[in-house]
Amino acid sequence: MDIAREVVMGKIYKVWLQFPANKKSDLFGHASSLIELVQQKGTESDDNFQVQHPPTGFHHICFSIPDITHARHRLESLGVELVDIGTPKNDIIVLKDPDGYPIQLLSQDFDKHEELEQACREVVMDGAQQAMEDIKQDNNPITLEEAGLYHPSKAT
Repeated sequence: MDIAREVVMGKIYKVWLQFPANKKSDLFGHASSLIELVQQKGTESDDNFQVQHPPTGFHHICFSIPDITHARHRLESLGVELVDIGTPKNDIIVLKDPDGYPIQLLSQDFDKHEELEQACREVVMDGAQQAMEDIKQDNNPITLEEAGLYHPSKAT
């Protein structure tokens, strides 16, 4: 896998990994599939470590799959417990790995993505707003600048 993009925003680190593809176009107009990993810096062993989504700084991993209905039936037939997050059952699946980390399976049906974005908007926006508040409270000039909240020219 290759790193397609990396973003550091204060205590939050995101990386998108991609599988190389042999063709020029693939689903969503990209030449490869992407996996997004999100991590909060620090570990659960740190005295001052706080995280929005237990059990650790790792938030979740998401895979985009071609047949989410088939995947749901297969997982249910294997007795896998699925997490209800309040979105349409045929668009997204969330389950947890043995260590409790969330795994999200998302339909590759592009037409469903706008509906999913709206359904998840509150959760995503709340998480982003909380991350920005955490960065502001930390008041570290480096992380404030990384998040676009601190301008050295305005400091007194």
